[in-house]
Amino acid sequence: MEDLKEKMFNKEQESVIIDLCNKLTTLNCAMSEMTASWKDATGMSQEEMQQKENERIVRSINVFGNFISFYQDNLKSLPEAIIEKIDVIKEAFYKSFGDYTFGKQFDIESKFTLELVVEAGNKVRNIQPAIAQLLNDFRSVSEQDQ
Repeated sequence: MEDLKEKMFNKEQESVIIDLCNKLTTLNCAMSEMTASWKDATGMSQEEMQQKENERIVRSINVFGNFISFYQDNLKSLPEAIIEKIDVIKEAFYKSFGDYTFGKQFDIESKFTLELVVEAGNKVRNIQPAIAQLLNDFRSVSEQDQ
């Protein structure tokens, strides 16, 4: 009976890790796209560029919320080492998002808000090695379950 329980937990854990890996990859793409220094605006009016920017921000909010909800709902299925790494990544993305949207929230355009936008992009770029390591950890845990 214990063996069956362990196999069921391992299958559940594997499923959670695969889904979390996919959600993290989607979040990483959304945050990278939102905070990119250069965005293609060829042939767009100022209004169209602002609309695209708002769409990137809304997408990042939605993807981040989806990731956090899934993560919190499935904490029991994750090894502590993975939880610690996710918490670091989650915090970096949260701070990056706050920095990126600060000026937009208060409709402030200044050198300070521009610096925050640049810093947000740097945070997203700087967290990439941690994301790569976490994805490798996901693969390792998934392989152990097989």
